[in-house]
Amino acid sequence: MSLSSVKNRAQDELTPTPPPQFDEDARLAAVQRYRTLDMPRDGTLDRITSIAAAVFGVPIAVVSIVGHDRIWFESHQGIDVQEMPREPGLCASAILQSEPWIIADAKADPRTQANSLVSGQPGVRFYAGIPLTTREGHNLGMLCVMDTVPRDVSGAEPAILEGLAGVVTDELELRLLTHDVLTVETSLRKEAEAQEKLMHQLADTLQTSLLPPNAPEIPGFEVATCYVPAGPGQVGGDFFDIFPLAWKSWGILIGDVSGKGPEAATMTALARYSIRAVSMDTRSPARVLDTLNRAMVLRHDSEEGKFCTVAFGRLIIRPDRIQFHASCGGHPQPIILRASGAVETVGGAGPLIGAFLESQFTTEVKDVEPGDSIIFFTDGVTEARGSECFGEERLSALIASCAGDDASQILEKIRDAATGFATRPRDDVAIMVLRVSPTSRPGERRSHIFTTPTRQRVAQT
Repeated sequence: MSLSSVKNRAQDELTPTPPPQFDEDARLAAVQRYRTLDMPRDGTLDRITSIAAAVFGVPIAVVSIVGHDRIWFESHQGIDVQEMPREPGLCASAILQSEPWIIADAKADPRTQANSLVSGQPGVRFYAGIPLTTREGHNLGMLCVMDTVPRDVSGAEPAILEGLAGVVTDELELRLLTHDVLTVETSLRKEAEAQEKLMHQLADTLQTSLLPPNAPEIPGFEVATCYVPAGPGQVGGDFFDIFPLAWKSWGILIGDVSGKGPEAATMTALARYSIRAVSMDTRSPARVLDTLNRAMVLRHDSEEGKFCTVAFGRLIIRPDRIQFHASCGGHPQPIILRASGAVETVGGAGPLIGAFLESQFTTEVKDVEPGDSIIFFTDGVTEARGSECFGEERLSALIASCAGDDASQILEKIRDAATGFATRPRDDVAIMVLRVSPTSRPGERRSHIFTTPTRQRVAQT
């Protein structure tokens, strides 16, 4: 047996064996179907790789698509490579499995030593990748981070990378949907009424996909949410989310992106899933907004009008105390309705997300007690118009009159006030109400302010 045959056999033994259900022909067909290479680049994937590189503190982050004999880098931070031959070791091997592909030291690992990115430039030593899996279960490629020094993953890093990979997959799904919409629009050009109806349905479906399907159940809380679009058949800019976090807490998010339509949907998906990913490893809401702001500014430095407003909070539930940590970036502060009828705002005020690089965000902490409600809303509520704007003062007075009401009743009164002037409001309206069950155990009320982006957290009284 020749030396080359021995080497090839050894390499084959080190290459992961695809699972029995792995169908390479179907996978390649999915790559073609998603038309990743033919879609216009809008910078979304670059923003995601920028976040991944920043979160992991590595110089290289890549979104790769693995074809029959080539690997294309749809986004690449820190490496000037557009494509390369498909060779085992890194992305080409990683797509053969569903689990994260982690290589602590690629030069010492026999599976990766021969890969040109390892043996040549840039001299990759560390590799961590998550497959980009479609709804049908096909791995199109990888979201991966790389470093030129050995290291390993720790803590919540795998979960963060999985979250960002989910954002990439959502973007690919959105691109496919956008392509299909354009195809349908062209084919139905002469059927204006049918085309309009179809576009309305697609927009409603897309908008629904950007919002939680149902209000989650939070122990000890009543939760009510609603979204009212400004007009039929268009994707609005308002969004909200409620999701569980570690440390016995919940993430509460509401925001408004600039613009309308598919571009607004792309920004919404990026903001929503980026906050989900970053908040897994960052307790401070101000630091979460700081990370999102820096990523958006760096990727939109050549574009104007690309920004959003966000109010993000962490609800921490303990047996004897419930705390709400909140930070706002250009967004109306959430309102706390005390059981007594008193009304107060919560959430450190900060600038627009994506407007300025050196922005400062603060986290305000307040206790909530049985019967208290936290109300989140977008500016479509305060800017609702009859003969004049509804306004913050009227909203505060309305909320104060809701003392003793449950979450659904409070939401209905605010929604009716914001949308009662016309069949549809002039702007999108999003509202969330979280009310502490009267049977929950109260805690001592306290308030603190924490400031970021400085590395040291500073308390003010």
